[in-house]
Amino acid sequence: MGILVTGIVENMGKDIYLIIRRQKVTLYLDTQENVRVLELKKMIEAILKVQPEDQQLFVLANDLLDECKELSDSTALFDCGLTSATANIMQPAVLGLAVRKEDGSFESLEITSYSESEWPNVSEIFSQEEKNDAICEKYQKKYDDVNDAKNDILSKATHK
Repeated sequence: MGILVTGIVENMGKDIYLIIRRQKVTLYLDTQENVRVLELKKMIEAILKVQPEDQQLFVLANDLLDECKELSDSTALFDCGLTSATANIMQPAVLGLAVRKEDGSFESLEITSYSESEWPNVSEIFSQEEKNDAICEKYQKKYDDVNDAKNDILSKATHK
C-alpha cells in the first residue's frame, strides 16, 4: 500500500519528503521541515485512522532497525535532522511507525521488506525485442513482395 499526502501549513518552510513504514504499509508524505512531529502524526492519522497519541515515530539510521531514534511530538522535524538536504525528493528520509496495542503498550517496530523477486536481465529483454523486430521485418518484407507481385499482375491485366 503506498499513499502520497501533501501537508499544508501556514509558516512555509523548505519542503521535505518522507517515507513512513510500518509492517507492510508504506506512506509517502511531503511536508515542510519546520512542521512539528505532532502535525506529522496528524497527517498519518488522516490516512491510517490512528490517533497521534497512539503513534510512535522513529528516524531509521539503516535498514536493519537496530539504530533508530524516537521523535518527540513537540520537536520540529528540522530539529530531528529532517531537512531539505537530508530528506529530498530524490532520497526521502525513512521513518518507522509503531502503534499502541490494545493492552496499552506499543508494538515493536516492524517493517516488512519489499519484495525481492528477481528482475529479468535487461539485456535479455532487449535481445528478445531485437529478435522479434527481425522476425517482423522478415514477414513485412515477404508481405511487401507478395503485395508487389499482386500489383504487377493487376497492372498487366488492366493494360491488356
